[in-house]
Amino acid sequence: MPGARGFFGASLRGILLMTLLPPSDEPVSVPEWDVALEALISEEYRRQGRPLTTEDIQRLAGEHTIRFDDIIDTLRSLVRRGHWCYADPRRGPRSLSGEELDLLDIAERRIQARDLRDFSGGWQPA
Repeated sequence: MPGARGFFGASLRGILLMTLLPPSDEPVSVPEWDVALEALISEEYRRQGRPLTTEDIQRLAGEHTIRFDDIIDTLRSLVRRGHWCYADPRRGPRSLSGEELDLLDIAERRIQARDLRDFSGGWQPA
């Protein structure tokens, strides 16, 4: 089984690293969003030089074979924590209320572009 050997080799390396590293009592900060997706949308924002639209996010998802709803979930988390904001076409950049952010959280199924009809603006770093 070639895959098992790679798995056990990786696990052994992890165990060796954990054994060699000194223990730390300091808490480790773990972001509550996907940092790779954050980097992707941040780079796209810098490249575009404008807020990202639903169409931009759909294109990124397709180009990188990423689920659209995973990007939206990352954006929602970033907005909720004040790192990104919504750029309303009529009112400009603004934070969203918890109620508005809840519209982006559909428990029964994956969020789709049509679910963002009320968000005709864009998304940008705060």
